[in-house]
Amino acid sequence: MAFYRISGVSDIQPLNGAASTVLAANGLVVLTGGALAKVASTGSLVSGICLETRATTDSDYAVARGVLVDMLSSTDLVFCDNVVGTLTQAMEGQFLKLSSTAGVVADAATATDTPAAGLVLELIKFVSATSGYFKVNGLKHTRGAA
Repeated sequence: MAFYRISGVSDIQPLNGAASTVLAANGLVVLTGGALAKVASTGSLVSGICLETRATTDSDYAVARGVLVDMLSSTDLVFCDNVVGTLTQAMEGQFLKLSSTAGVVADAATATDTPAAGLVLELIKFVSATSGYFKVNGLKHTRGAA
């Protein structure tokens, strides 16, 4: 449960996953300082959707390695099935932050008509109280290598 591309062409790239960094599959990530990080609730930049989980129990957790990321473009839409609070159809066109569960949960309580820093999601189509189609704003277009 989290974010899934629903439009556009996949652009899957291996980006540097720093040693000892937890990442969630289907979570939004940003390439910052040369390494991937989960997008925080206050984050204003997004590189793409992480396609792999990196957990503390992984045998290579303490090693920097390439992690596959589906890079997003400004025209792509994503489906999020993990929204806290309650989405409504009236929120279509509004902007939301991610919740404090970094990178994997949209926060309906932050919906507003005015785009601002940290409001990285725009609700394009209401699906249910906990899911919708979103445009990701604040994209950080980075071409990186592992």
